[in-house]
Amino acid sequence: MFTKKWKELLLALAMLPLFIQPVSAHIIWFNYDNGEYDLLFGHPEDGPEPYQTSKFKQATAYDSNRQILPFDINQKKDGLSLTSTSNSEIAALIGFFDNGYYAKVGDESRSISEQ
Repeated sequence: MFTKKWKELLLALAMLPLFIQPVSAHIIWFNYDNGEYDLLFGHPEDGPEPYQTSKFKQATAYDSNRQILPFDINQKKDGLSLTSTSNSEIAALIGFFDNGYYAKVGDESRSISEQ
């Protein structure tokens, strides 16, 4: 019995970093505002942060019937937004944002190359 509990504890400890790491990662999300879906970046609990619009690579918009919808990407002074170019309403958005690689050096995070 003790061996089984010991194995379960070791497995839980081995998996712990998988659950902790994503908590500190930045994400993107869309905020609907007056017909536009503003692209936001950062930690939702802390609010959005400024971002380089060139790091946004692609998006896909879907209606409620899971059909892909056409849309426009609009450059705004503080980021990007998406607007539907069809009469259908957007039910879901998927986006890809390539923020690169970062390493924690002391108290500072530094952008590094893939190599």
